[in-house]
Amino acid sequence: AFFKERISGTMIRLSLRNFMKLYRFHRLFAVLSTLCLIFSMLSFIVLTEKAVYIYNDERAQEYLFAESDDPNTILSIYEAISIDGKLPPLVSISLFNREITGIDFYGDDFDLYIPYGRFFSAEEMLQGSSVALLSLEYVRQLPQDQIDQIWENGLSIESYHFDAVGGISDIGRYFSPSELGTSYPIPTLVGIPLKTFLQLGLQPTMINCRFSQFLTEDQTHRLETIMQSQLGLRSFHIPGMDKRIDSTLAETLSAYSLLLLISLIATSTIVLSLYEDERRRYTIYLMLGAKKMTVYSLMIMNLIMLHLTAYGIALVLLAIINSAFESIFLASLPAVWHIWIALGMVSFSCIIITMRTLPLLLRNRKFDRNKVVTG
Repeated sequence: AFFKERISGTMIRLSLRNFMKLYRFHRLFAVLSTLCLIFSMLSFIVLTEKAVYIYNDERAQEYLFAESDDPNTILSIYEAISIDGKLPPLVSISLFNREITGIDFYGDDFDLYIPYGRFFSAEEMLQGSSVALLSLEYVRQLPQDQIDQIWENGLSIESYHFDAVGGISDIGRYFSPSELGTSYPIPTLVGIPLKTFLQLGLQPTMINCRFSQFLTEDQTHRLETIMQSQLGLRSFHIPGMDKRIDSTLAETLSAYSLLLLISLIATSTIVLSLYEDERRRYTIYLMLGAKKMTVYSLMIMNLIMLHLTAYGIALVLLAIINSAFESIFLASLPAVWHIWIALGMVSFSCIIITMRTLPLLLRNRKFDRNKVVTG
């Protein structure tokens, strides 16, 4: 009765003492076990951070896109987005049809690769100058005598004279503007300033824009309301609608399934080895009258202490890794994610230890003392 009460009343202290004995009398095993757990946990956390980075990067490259046969519908969407103060600031916004894109950009976040020449200057954008960006595919379609003089004398686009100031990616020759509209600011073979596009009265059938921040749930609903209120809208895409973090996480983890399998096997081996090392002690507790649930709780507490120690060290190593690679291919996880990962690792180990200890816990209390003493 005294032993029952003592174990019940000082469970945490007893568990801590047993945990310290593990490091004192089985130092090599304890250190190797902790290292295996550390790297198992670290590998899972790093892969999760990689998945979050991929998800954020893909979302950051997405554009709001809408398409309609009615130019007034596209212009209405453009006006609604431009004056809505509850949406994030814009990085760029484009109105376009199948031939020409009118584009405007804001701030320093906009970045467009120009293979040769230059992008529009801020003054040209503001004044609506007659300047154009051309893809090589567009230039190839021109008469040879015009190609030779295009960069010096300019060219005629939609019966208006434009100065060619630079070249853009030739990706438009492989995909249609509607296919590129969700991920590229100039989906056509020709780009001009947005103000110029509007001043010339060109007819847009599509619009895209990129926001400087991820959309909140309220902002997503707000954009859905704007789109659904427009009659004659053929299709639209709102950033984040087709992206789910769980699917990206599953894809990333499955790509490294062998590494995760090795980590799980290592964790299972450590848990089972820890139990085998302590099994004789637990059996003696049962012989002395300890309740089965008390002994089981003691096993679980020892397991939790080992995992928390390993997880704490893993977080320190993770901070060092993030200091070098964060924003390159890793993204820091919210604190609640770390809690769930730790709970998941502990739960997995608890299932393993529970399955292994069932024969001991379900045995009758009449133990053979000689077997216990001799092992």
